[in-house]
Amino acid sequence: MTDVRSAPSLTRLRDEQDIRDLGYRFADACNRDDGAAFRELWTDDGVWVIDEPMNLHIEGVDAIAGTRASLRSTWSFFVQMPHAPVVAVDSDRATSSWTVSEHAIDETGGRAYFNYARYDDVLTRTTDGWRYVSRHYRYYHLEQTGPSSDGAAPTRPGPGIH
Repeated sequence: MTDVRSAPSLTRLRDEQDIRDLGYRFADACNRDDGAAFRELWTDDGVWVIDEPMNLHIEGVDAIAGTRASLRSTWSFFVQMPHAPVVAVDSDRATSSWTVSEHAIDETGGRAYFNYARYDDVLTRTTDGWRYVSRHYRYYHLEQTGPSSDGAAPTRPGPGIH
C-alpha cells in the first residue's frame, strides 16, 4: 500500500488538485464572462479546438481569448458545468479529461443551446502554475433551438453527435 503522506504522493495529489482547480476556473471565467481570468489559464501558444458543428481550431492565447468573447457575446445567459475530471500527471506535463454540460439562452429567450461534451486537455507546469497547452471539445449531445443570429435554421447535431 502506498503511503499518501510521502513527498511524491503529496506532490502528485497537489498537482492533480491544481489541475482540477484550473478546470473549475475555466468554467467560472466562462460563466462570469471574465475574459482576463480566462486568458490567464492558457500558455501563449495554446490551442483550442471545438468539434462539429462549430469546427473551430484556434491557436494563440490572443485568438483564443477573442474567440471566447465572441462566442459568449451571443448569449445573455450561459452556464458551463464541468463534471468528473480525470487527471494524469507526468512530471511537468499532464493530461485531463472532463465531462461538461452547457446551457445558454439569448436575451429574447428565442434561441437556446444545451449540450453534453468532453474536454481532452494537455497541460504544462509554468512558473505561474498549471496552464492549458490545448483543450479539445468533443460534443456527445447537442440541442439548439430557435433561429441563429443570421436568421438561419438551428444547428442540427452532426455526425457522431446524438
